This record gives sequence, C-alpha cells and structure tokens, in this order.
Amino acid sequence: MPCDTLSQWVEKLRILAVDREDISFPVDEKVNALNMAIQAVSLMRPDLYTETIEVELVAGSEQVLPTGVTAIVGDIQTICIDKDGKQTEGNIAKQADESEVRAFSFFKDKKCLGENAKYTSDNTCSKWQLTSYTHDPRAPQRLLVQPPIPDGLKPKIKVVVQRCPDCFTWNTDKGKELPCKYAPAIAEYAMYALYNTEQESEFSKARADSHFKRYADLMVLGYRADSRYGSGYYLGQVGDKDIGVVRG
Repeated sequence: MPCDTLSQWVEKLRILAVDREDISFPVDEKVNALNMAIQAVSLMRPDLYTETIEVELVAGSEQVLPTGVTAIVGDIQTICIDKDGKQTEGNIAKQADESEVRAFSFFKDKKCLGENAKYTSDNTCSKWQLTSYTHDPRAPQRLLVQPPIPDGLKPKIKVVVQRCPDCFTWNTDKGKELPCKYAPAIAEYAMYALYNTEQESEFSKARADSHFKRYADLMVLGYRADSRYGSGYYLGQVGDKDIGVVRG
C-alpha cells in the first residue's frame, strides 16, 4: 500500500487545523511544519530513514558511500557476482576491532581466503571478499575496507545505512510520498509546529501544547525526560537514582 503524498498530507493538515482555504496557515507553512516533523521524528527514531543499499567498490581500501548517508547500522555483506551477473550472498564483515591482535587477524584472514576457494574463478568472491571495515561517524561517507580491492575488480557490498531525512517543497514535490512509519507522530508534531508560531494567542498556545504532548506520548518521550527513567522504570533498566527499583 503506497504512503500518502505531500499533497495528501497538506490536505490532512487543512482538515486538522480547520483551515481548508489556507488562510490561517499558508501552504508553505504547512509544508515547513511537515519537514520539521519528519526531522524531529527521525532524530528520535533513526530507523525512519534506514535502508539497505548496494555499493559498487573501487580498487584500494578507501571507498565513498552515497551522498546523504549519515551512519552505517549493522554489518556489511559482500555480494558475489558470477560471469552471468547472477548475485549471491558472500561474507558478512564486522567493523574492525582495533584491539584485535595480529596473530588472530592472520588466522581469521586465512580462514576467509579458504572460504573464497569455494567460488569458481569467474566469480568476484574468488578474488576478493570483505573481512572487516572501518567507518568514522564524523566522516559518514568515507569507508575503509580490508583487504584492499585488487586493480580491475569492481565488487559490490550490501550495507544497511541511515540517511538524511527528505526535505519537501510544494512546487516540486506534491506527488512525492512521505514516510508511512510513525505517521501519527508526524501529524501531531506538524500541528504543534503550526500552532507554536502563534504564541500571542492563548488558544494557539494551548493547541500547540496539546499536540506536542500527544507527539511525546506517541514517541514515548516521557520516559526519557522523567526521572523514573533513571530509576529503572523503563524496560527494567537499573538507574542511578534508586538501584533497588527494577520495573519491566
């Protein structure tokens, strides 16, 4: 089932705000409110913009991830490609452990070379498979792979990444879909953003507070802000305020 488009979302806000003629809140303000809502939700729930992508690699160790990638989540898997272009799954590689001793690295790499032997000579995985990688979140598009890729080979990897949230504009993006996930929270935050611009109105301030409270409830923000979170009320964690309190 397709997600709602930007124009459908704007129509929702018109109904919720009782502003069908865009008098109280012009269309651009409604679109800005939706962009703010998507940003707010994605900060608390990064999985809103988590996806699996395929990346073709180049010779050497240093690689570049697509524009917009902000983080790598999980392991990276080599994609094995035979002469007919058929793809199969190869090694799953974890992030490099800098404390790993050289002896262990040696035997681990030897084992991986042995696994490569099961592929025919025309398969990319017979020539190279990823054993580990290094990724610095401060430079999210830079990826270092081990072992280095030989010249003339262009293997592929499958990687789960988080990317920047979309930013919509009314003139060009009316037909584009917004995320389906967390749609109620997006709606509540967008309504909060609209009414929060009218701080001189007591009615608008009350509406803004009401919508933000519903957004916070949907995103379970109360646990994060409440001191009970530190006391073990949330998911059975033991907090620093009362180690005797453990609640599931």
